[in-house]
Amino acid sequence: MKIISAMRVQMCGVLSLLSSVTQDLRAQPEVGQPRFELRVPAGTGRFPVVALVPGCSGFRNDRFRSRFDWYVEKLIERGFATVRIDYLGSRGVREPCADANTGIWEPRISADLEHAAKALATDARLDATRLFVVGWSLGGGGVLAYLSRLPHGGAAAFCRAVVYYPTCRSVRHLNGRIPTLLFLPELDNIQPVSFCDSLMSALDDKKLVSVRRFESSHHAFDLVELPVMTVAAAQATVAANPAAAKIAWDELLAFFDKP
Repeated sequence: MKIISAMRVQMCGVLSLLSSVTQDLRAQPEVGQPRFELRVPAGTGRFPVVALVPGCSGFRNDRFRSRFDWYVEKLIERGFATVRIDYLGSRGVREPCADANTGIWEPRISADLEHAAKALATDARLDATRLFVVGWSLGGGGVLAYLSRLPHGGAAAFCRAVVYYPTCRSVRHLNGRIPTLLFLPELDNIQPVSFCDSLMSALDDKKLVSVRRFESSHHAFDLVELPVMTVAAAQATVAANPAAAKIAWDELLAFFDKP
């Protein structure tokens, strides 16, 4: 496996050097070659950071690309740096949604989050004490898997987490170590809310974990450019709900603003 000493990502005039990636890669070579895309607001200071973890269609799928770009731009406007956790690109996989044999599953995404957190902690422009994470679908399951893997008494690198319609069925248990907000669409027939309900019912300490349910909403409800689509083979529906998306976005910002 070829080891790259550092990863440089040029985006919108911002050159970022994630120099600790190689060290982490050697420690866990089975993870692959982590790929992160960092954006930092203009100006000086130590910026809070939001890590974005997509669903199984990734960041580059034509249907979803513009919405993730929107999230990045809105967060940058509010003074957050952003880092995209591209767990598909790092493994040379285009879209595992239609192929269950890609080997991409929640614990591997969790490992990429660990690598990213370590790398971000070395960047003097960033405030590593204000590192947030948002995950969608499979990426949301990866965020929950990261929380479930924290050792007893261990500290999380992230201070708050938000997950949209996560893959709860693959997460064995959840550690309520950090404030966590789940956005669950009641009509989700891809990742039914019952799996998250089971995960929540097994949680010993629920005071740090909150659930926000959205009636009349399907999987991918926040991807507002998305038409109603049904995957015939699975009878699974994805559809936007702009009103619910706006509510979720406002609640996400308020959640990140809490001390």
